[in-house]
Amino acid sequence: SNINGCNEIVEHGVNGLLTAPKNKKQLFDAMLYLRRQPHLQQQFSNLSRLRIKELYGREEVWKLLLAEYR
Repeated sequence: SNINGCNEIVEHGVNGLLTAPKNKKQLFDAMLYLRRQPHLQQQFSNLSRLRIKELYGREEVWKLLLAEYR
């Protein structure tokens, strides 16, 4: 869903699909679409992993903590 947390990692159509919060039909349609597109599932998975490592890798978190303590 397009809510805080999810939308900080997922870029719609690039590394995932965002749906309106509490919209069951949009969520169902997105899930069905991905079920029928296994290559897209893998692409989204790979790109999401890279984004998470980029934003939340240990080294990046350590740098932020060090800056905070300084």
